[in-house]
Amino acid sequence: MQTAFVIGGAGFVGQHLVRHLAAHGMRVLATCRSTASASPVNGVEWVPSDLAATDASKNWPTHYDALIYLAQSPRWRDFPAAADDIVRVNVCALQQAAEHARHAGAKRFIHMSTGTVYSQTREPAREDEPIRTDASRSFYAATKLAAELLVAPYYTSFGVTQLRLFMPYGSGQNDKMLLPAIVSKVRSGMSVDLHGADGLRCNPVAVDDVSEVVRRCLMLDGSQTLNVAGPEVLTLRQVADAIGKTIGREPRFNSKPESPPVIVGDTSRLRATLGWQPPTRFVDGVRDWLKSLGG
Repeated sequence: MQTAFVIGGAGFVGQHLVRHLAAHGMRVLATCRSTASASPVNGVEWVPSDLAATDASKNWPTHYDALIYLAQSPRWRDFPAAADDIVRVNVCALQQAAEHARHAGAKRFIHMSTGTVYSQTREPAREDEPIRTDASRSFYAATKLAAELLVAPYYTSFGVTQLRLFMPYGSGQNDKMLLPAIVSKVRSGMSVDLHGADGLRCNPVAVDDVSEVVRRCLMLDGSQTLNVAGPEVLTLRQVADAIGKTIGREPRFNSKPESPPVIVGDTSRLRATLGWQPPTRFVDGVRDWLKSLGG
């Protein structure tokens, strides 16, 4: 039986992933802030860990086949006040994880990064495009890019897969994220702000599809960087309309005279590497998501 060690297993993506891996017959070890706050899951063993601590790895298991790093600072938006915490979790604990995986004999290391590391928002982002280090980006995105650079050289010890995630959605997501915030606005009758007439373009991905991407990546050889995004490119207006149809409320909009950004990940390399890509259309994913919330 293959053993996966998931760091950040109690977070949004993590809570879906640990269930998914356990359901596919894997032994799953996963970190949480405290075992008292972690929900019991069949096939999942919880490991208490403070990822912001200098000795974050003190309770980690001594052997596993793959390490999956999902963790990010819960204060990732609170810059500069939480800069130290963001760096500790997104960068320092990641480096501890890479060293730990090396000593534990892991064969694969999966790092969940973000599509916001890209330096352009004019067209769909491709993994082989140059990323300007001097481009304007959030502190969070800067730490994720730094983490990618730090873990990449460990390919000499194990296969490294870096997954750049584009706009995931589903149950358990923080209500301050973009898509839950749009749901809240549509429900309450508040206007959804748009850049231009239709707003930004994006290809949101259902969190269950993200879990399946990670599972399939555990079977890869070598090292790779892959975008993880949904199968459809939608405008923010279309996203809000789909949400409105699901909850039975017409969305309201407020258009601003600004050029809409493109937050789209090209998934050609993902499809070629896995022979598969996330299949869930947004209208279906959002229906299942909101049904799980009772509305």
